[in-house]
Amino acid sequence: MSLGRVTKLFGVNDAGIYRLATDVAATPPTYGAKIDVVGVKALTAKLGMDIKQLRGDNTLLAADAVFKDVSGDLTYAKFNFDLLAQVATAAGASSVVEAGSTPNQSTKVTLSQADTPASFKIEAQSKQVDYVGGDMHFLLFKCTASSLDMFGFDEENYNAQGISYTSFPVIGTPTGLPANSWCQAIANETAVALV
Repeated sequence: MSLGRVTKLFGVNDAGIYRLATDVAATPPTYGAKIDVVGVKALTAKLGMDIKQLRGDNTLLAADAVFKDVSGDLTYAKFNFDLLAQVATAAGASSVVEAGSTPNQSTKVTLSQADTPASFKIEAQSKQVDYVGGDMHFLLFKCTASSLDMFGFDEENYNAQGISYTSFPVIGTPTGLPANSWCQAIANETAVALV
């Protein structure tokens, strides 16, 4: 008996960002260690299509579509120095600087004109699915931040944190998947932790 092809999706239990290290044709892409998205609230993804219509004689003669892009948002509750450094700086986590000793400790990350956004993988998990004891994972193999909602404060409220992203197909071939994969949904009968 198969696991099933339909499930509810309720809540999000975990998410991680993995900086893209290599992406070479005909080999699996490689990623850095997981940066935990602390307090993950939501992952959205919208698959965009480029639709072309051939018209003549005042009528539709043909229509075709191709995948254009995958875009969306990853929102979370707590400011994360490592996450910001991984997606927005050339140096990654090494650009986070900790200094001092109690009571004068500090942590800082600085973005400069010389920084370029890095590509990264997003993986998110929900354990509230129809498969008791199971889970659902969504993976986006190669994303680039299109905007970062990370700086600021709100009067009498928590400040929302988030990344808007655009996802592209990888150049390489993820293990067991077709070349140039964009994203993947995985249902597991037994929940699998993000690593």
